[in-house]
Amino acid sequence: MGHRRNFTLAVLLFALILPAVAEITPPEKFFGFRLGADRKMARWDKIVEYFQLMERESGGRLKVINMGPTSMGNPFLMAIVTSQANIGRLDRIKRVNAMLSDSRTRMGA
Repeated sequence: MGHRRNFTLAVLLFALILPAVAEITPPEKFFGFRLGADRKMARWDKIVEYFQLMERESGGRLKVINMGPTSMGNPFLMAIVTSQANIGRLDRIKRVNAMLSDSRTRMGA
């Protein structure tokens, strides 16, 4: 149940953020039912397909990264929602975050 709730929350977040820039296919249209509806569950392969569709429709504000397989062999996805400028410099942002989180690289250490 928690995974479905987290997925529903993530999709709702994207639905609120991304439409300001681009036309995103609503989950109800893609899946054919309201997420969280009784006796309805989205298949994992369709969830992956939907995230890939949202990435294409996002106007460059969503980046979907396959982090590798889950314990069940499904793609484990990470979705990043940010500005187009930040999408273009994700590697730099990751390096800076890694540096900031490492106490050995902080000033005065």
